[in-house]
Amino acid sequence: MEEQLSSKDSIFDRLASELPSRERMSLFDKLKKNRELFIEPLYEKTDEDEIPLTFEYQFMDLPWLSRIFYSILGLIKNTTALNIYEEKQYKKMGREIEKDMPGLYDYRQKLLMSGF
Repeated sequence: MEEQLSSKDSIFDRLASELPSRERMSLFDKLKKNRELFIEPLYEKTDEDEIPLTFEYQFMDLPWLSRIFYSILGLIKNTTALNIYEEKQYKKMGREIEKDMPGLYDYRQKLLMSGF
C-alpha cells in the first residue's frame, strides 16, 4: 500500500515512492553504505585549533620588527605594546564596520549611530 504523499515530502521521497519496492530497497541499501563514508570527520583537530583567537596570540605572531615598533610606541605613550596593538586593531575594526555598514558606528567619535 502506498501512502499519500503530502506537499511537505521531499522530492527524493516522491521519486523513491514511484520506484518498485525491490529497487527502493536496493537504493536505500546503497545509501546506507555510502552514509558510512561520511561519518568520519573531514579533518583531524590539532592543538592549533584549540588556541583561542585573542589579541595576545595575534601580537605574539607578529614579526619581531613589528613587536619592537609597538614596544617603542608603548614606551613613548607610557603603556604596554599589547595595549597599543589592541587600540590599533579596534580602530581597524571600527573603520571596517563603518565602511561595510554605514550608519551603524562612527569610529572617530567611538559612538554607535542611530542605525544600530
